[in-house]
Amino acid sequence: VGTFRRGEAPAGLDLDAVVLVADAPGRLPRQLADRVKPIESVIDVYRVPWVPDWRLGHLRGQPPREAEPLARLTGATGRSR
Repeated sequence: VGTFRRGEAPAGLDLDAVVLVADAPGRLPRQLADRVKPIESVIDVYRVPWVPDWRLGHLRGQPPREAEPLARLTGATGRSR
């Protein structure tokens, strides 16, 4: 995001959304949630929950329900890898 703010992004490259991927199971700690709020106020934010299988590179199957909006946006729905 800082690259775009400073005007250092390559010409023709736009930032349309930010994807935040959980680095641990459970709720987002308040300190991190407070850092996300300003980002959400200026751009679409897609949150992806912790998925233990993904950490090990097991990407088969449907994305978690919480990631469905992002999956639709990227065309990843119904696709197994």
